[in-house]
Amino acid sequence: MKKLCTFVLCLLIFFAGCNAPSDQILRSENVALNATNAFMKRIDSDFYLLLSASAKNRITEAQLTEELDSIVHMYGTPIEIAEEIPESTEYGKETIVSVPVRFPVGWMNFQYRIDANGSVNEFTVTVSDMMDENGYNEIRGEFQYGKKQWTYVYTKPNVIAETTPVVIFVHDKDAYDRNSTAGVLRTFRTLAYELADNGISSVRYDRSVLNNASLNDTPNRIMYEVRTLVTQLKKDEVIKDQPVILFGYGLGGYLLPYIASNVKADKFIIANSPARDYADCVKEEQDFLIDEDTSLTEGQRQQKHEQAAASLEIIHDENLLSQYEYKLLGYTKDFWEFLRDYDALEEASALEKPVLVVGGSNDYAVPNVQFNLWQTELQEKANVSLKFYKDMDHWFIIRTSESNPKDILSDGTVSRAFIKDLLEFIRAE
Repeated sequence: MKKLCTFVLCLLIFFAGCNAPSDQILRSENVALNATNAFMKRIDSDFYLLLSASAKNRITEAQLTEELDSIVHMYGTPIEIAEEIPESTEYGKETIVSVPVRFPVGWMNFQYRIDANGSVNEFTVTVSDMMDENGYNEIRGEFQYGKKQWTYVYTKPNVIAETTPVVIFVHDKDAYDRNSTAGVLRTFRTLAYELADNGISSVRYDRSVLNNASLNDTPNRIMYEVRTLVTQLKKDEVIKDQPVILFGYGLGGYLLPYIASNVKADKFIIANSPARDYADCVKEEQDFLIDEDTSLTEGQRQQKHEQAAASLEIIHDENLLSQYEYKLLGYTKDFWEFLRDYDALEEASALEKPVLVVGGSNDYAVPNVQFNLWQTELQEKANVSLKFYKDMDHWFIIRTSESNPKDILSDGTVSRAFIKDLLEFIRAE
């Protein structure tokens, strides 16, 4: 049976108790419903009017539109708001309201943090998670990062031994729930089931970040999150003496050499990941998505290209970046300042344990030139295996036509060659 679980797109602090006066609860629910209706009708100006002054200091109306666009891009056009009364509770002087919304890929909750004045301070989206739907043996656990408990899922094969490897999936950008949800695709869940079918266990987890303009999501945060998770897995005895493999996907793979220097593991997988100039790579992907968006007029398309170019210019200018308060190409200045001195290729070259680097020719998110950089730098390293797959897209699926953003709205077959090489790498002594 499908169960609802949460994954994060913007910053939210959870809470306990419900002691707010009924009139405040009712007013907050009204505000939440109005905001959700504004999203359903895509009257973004009405949504923006409901934000608090502090929220408007963190995000412009144009940036709010980009956040809402990303939700529609990932899950499709919303279908309906549930008839159920919104769930509400108190957190300090604020009220948290959850409004269920159905999308083509399933039900999600729009959750709002509303202040005493009836304005939205922050919002997040929770998505349904189909647990155990195929009969896989899965156990949920929790790990604490910051002030909140986050969920992980441990997927076990039918037969398990003390030497059964454990693969831990590390997220790409944009998809922060444990399944790495994008449209109808659940990349990490699909790979977890492939591994379980072949006698290998895995862990996937919800990220403690949300897609919010105020979020300070640095590589350090990502690394500490993985390290905290691994510590908890050892306490829960999910990890004992068996091999531990970190599987870094996209951004997770780009940062994996840094994570590997701070988190103990036996093997490392860098999958469909940039090797250098991360900002340039993100900007190139944005340009591609802008050109593919048929809803834009030529003038709107040109404006978005210019905005992306301006963001890249600020990122590359140390003085301009230090003064910038909003997100640039999806991340805050702290993220980009860290990457100024980060060299993924150099740090990967220093790794002594087994490393597998994979890429696909049909990956518009990470151009083929990025895999070539990995190959040039690492091909002489005895501990590194490099694998490149014809027609494989960013989600490890074989596409016979040129990859495009709409691919996330249709399922496909994961590359069998990739799975074969992945299993061989994991099992190798």
